[in-house]
Amino acid sequence: MARKRITYHNGRGNKQGVYSVKHNDRQFDIAKAEHIKAEESEKNIYWHCYKTSNPELSFEEAELKYYKEHFSNYIEVRNAKSIKQGHKERVQSVQDYHKSRKSCPEETIFQIGNVTNRVSSRQLKEIFAEYWAWKDLYYPQCITLNLAYHADEQGAAHIHERHVWLAHDTEGHEIVNQGEALREMGVERPETNKKENRYNNAKMTFTQASRAKLAEICKSYGVEIETEPKEASKSGKDLLAWQVEQDRKKTEIALAELQKIKLEQEEKLAEITKTEVYLANITEETEKEKKRAGEIKALAEAENKRLADLRVADAERQRQHEVELQNLKEKADKEEMRAKKNKALADAAEARLRQDEEWLKRANEKIDKILDKAEIATAKANAAEKREKEALERIEDLTRKKEKIDADISQLRLDEEEAELHLKITKWETEEIEENKGKSVRIISQIAEPILAVSSAIDTQNQNRVWSTVKNLVRAFSNIVDDIPVLRLIKYNRELIENQRFDEAYGNLCVAEPELTAENRGLKFLRSVTRTHGINNYNIISNAIRTVADCEGEDTEFEVDLSQKL
Repeated sequence: MARKRITYHNGRGNKQGVYSVKHNDRQFDIAKAEHIKAEESEKNIYWHCYKTSNPELSFEEAELKYYKEHFSNYIEVRNAKSIKQGHKERVQSVQDYHKSRKSCPEETIFQIGNVTNRVSSRQLKEIFAEYWAWKDLYYPQCITLNLAYHADEQGAAHIHERHVWLAHDTEGHEIVNQGEALREMGVERPETNKKENRYNNAKMTFTQASRAKLAEICKSYGVEIETEPKEASKSGKDLLAWQVEQDRKKTEIALAELQKIKLEQEEKLAEITKTEVYLANITEETEKEKKRAGEIKALAEAENKRLADLRVADAERQRQHEVELQNLKEKADKEEMRAKKNKALADAAEARLRQDEEWLKRANEKIDKILDKAEIATAKANAAEKREKEALERIEDLTRKKEKIDADISQLRLDEEEAELHLKITKWETEEIEENKGKSVRIISQIAEPILAVSSAIDTQNQNRVWSTVKNLVRAFSNIVDDIPVLRLIKYNRELIENQRFDEAYGNLCVAEPELTAENRGLKFLRSVTRTHGINNYNIISNAIRTVADCEGEDTEFEVDLSQKL
């Protein structure tokens, strides 16, 4: 399978200005974007930081809301200082702060592979979800504002992520400052012995760590990643970045055209209002003329003729008004059709929102699973510490038992003298007792002295002496391995593991410790394998994991889980 290249592109703007977020949540006429396939847009996923409380917000509205909540205090204090110092031209609004190249959100584009050699949509989402959880954990002051998964463009599916670097000024106000945020999180430049500059700064450390983490996650999913740097293109941009920039330009053109249409509609509404006022004035004049005709009988004929002329003119104006009303009605019908189309788009957006929430829910579940594994690892460490303490207690207990065993040996000697007096004991019974007694005395005599040495070392609280005496005790036990069934089994199993006869070794462990769960028994067996062959011998360890799964009748998921816990 061909290796895939990771695209990890950061930026805040280009020659035309800062990047517009309207490209990401498709808040423009996508019909004007040639590389976007509108029929595939329903597969897109959109998320912003207020999705739970204010799902109706666009990406731009959500970003402005975040800026108002977090940076208003800083902007107000700075504006007050600027006015006091006589620099009103430095006064900024929240919108200005959001659009400034120094304080606008930074955008990152993620992609794995290209249109001919890419990962599945599910893999891309799961890999990014793990990376996102890692970034939030280790870089908490890099705040994600919104995410967009795009599956409707001509190239491979990719993800846009916009974030701000949250830092603090000398007075404790929240500000946008990448370098200060990295410093507050303790991120150093790659070469601390050299001066900070464009080619040696903390952002490079963050970017290198992010790329390495993405490669690590991809490897865990079985995705082979190209590690050799790609030769730079003439323009310095890859195809995806070029497409995004072209799309942004078309978005800005579409927004300008939409603003022009809105202005034309407002002008036409003003003309309609003016016509209605004019008709009201004409009606009022007609009523006055009628009243005057009744009061002045002498001028009846002249007034009647004038009224007739007025009626003709009014009829003409009425006809023109009806024509205008008909035109307005046709325009209203068109607006209604456009409103229906917008409603359909809104319904599609709502469906994408539900899909986005489901994706976010799965990401949260995966993060919870990672945290659960961390808690299990902590519990295992505590259990290991507890077992070490219990081992020391067992050594003390063995010392006490040794004293009891010495008393038992004395008693055995008395029993031996008494046994000689009993003639009813047969010869073979006497020989068996002698053999067992000799074996017990030999075992006890071989381990008694090392046990007493361990006990004495513990009393001195000298750690080096304790470890030395414990090693001697282990060597004493190794000398009596063949005389004790359990130790003989452990020794035999070690030889089987050294010869990679995993089926027989694991079968012996299942018989010896049936009370353990399959998971705990498998972990115990695998630790024996790693101690014998080394933790980095992946082929041997993989064979051992498959042996455990086959003996326990488990599936591939059990093998993966066992490998991760190991």
